[in-house]
Amino acid sequence: DFESGVVLFNFAIVHLCLARTGREFKRAHFFARNALQLLCCANDVVAKECMDAAVSTTLIFSDPIHQYCQVLLTAMILDNVVQLCWTLGMTKHAEEAAQRLAALEAAASEQEEHMQFIMMSVDFAAAAAA
Repeated sequence: DFESGVVLFNFAIVHLCLARTGREFKRAHFFARNALQLLCCANDVVAKECMDAAVSTTLIFSDPIHQYCQVLLTAMILDNVVQLCWTLGMTKHAEEAAQRLAALEAAASEQEEHMQFIMMSVDFAAAAAA
């Protein structure tokens, strides 16, 4: 679920910080590889929920803010995967992650108008209820 993805992402960021502060190459490399594994796990967890058509369709209409947060989290994960793969010399993996990030950005742009309409509807409904 989304919260698990956030926790995994946060652990990955901690490992990235440890990798950057490590003075020994082996230790820094160890933490960087762990960060990459955690980012990949976070991506899998968040992507599973996003790819579930029933859940995704429900979120579009019932909780657009949650869906927006999923897109943002996925983008942050993929951005870090790209940077980390480049740093680790994993060019092919970095390019694949960059392509997925570009596809996500394109899909998000296509849905932006729809999301803005839903967000305005949610704001209107909240104002009407108040």
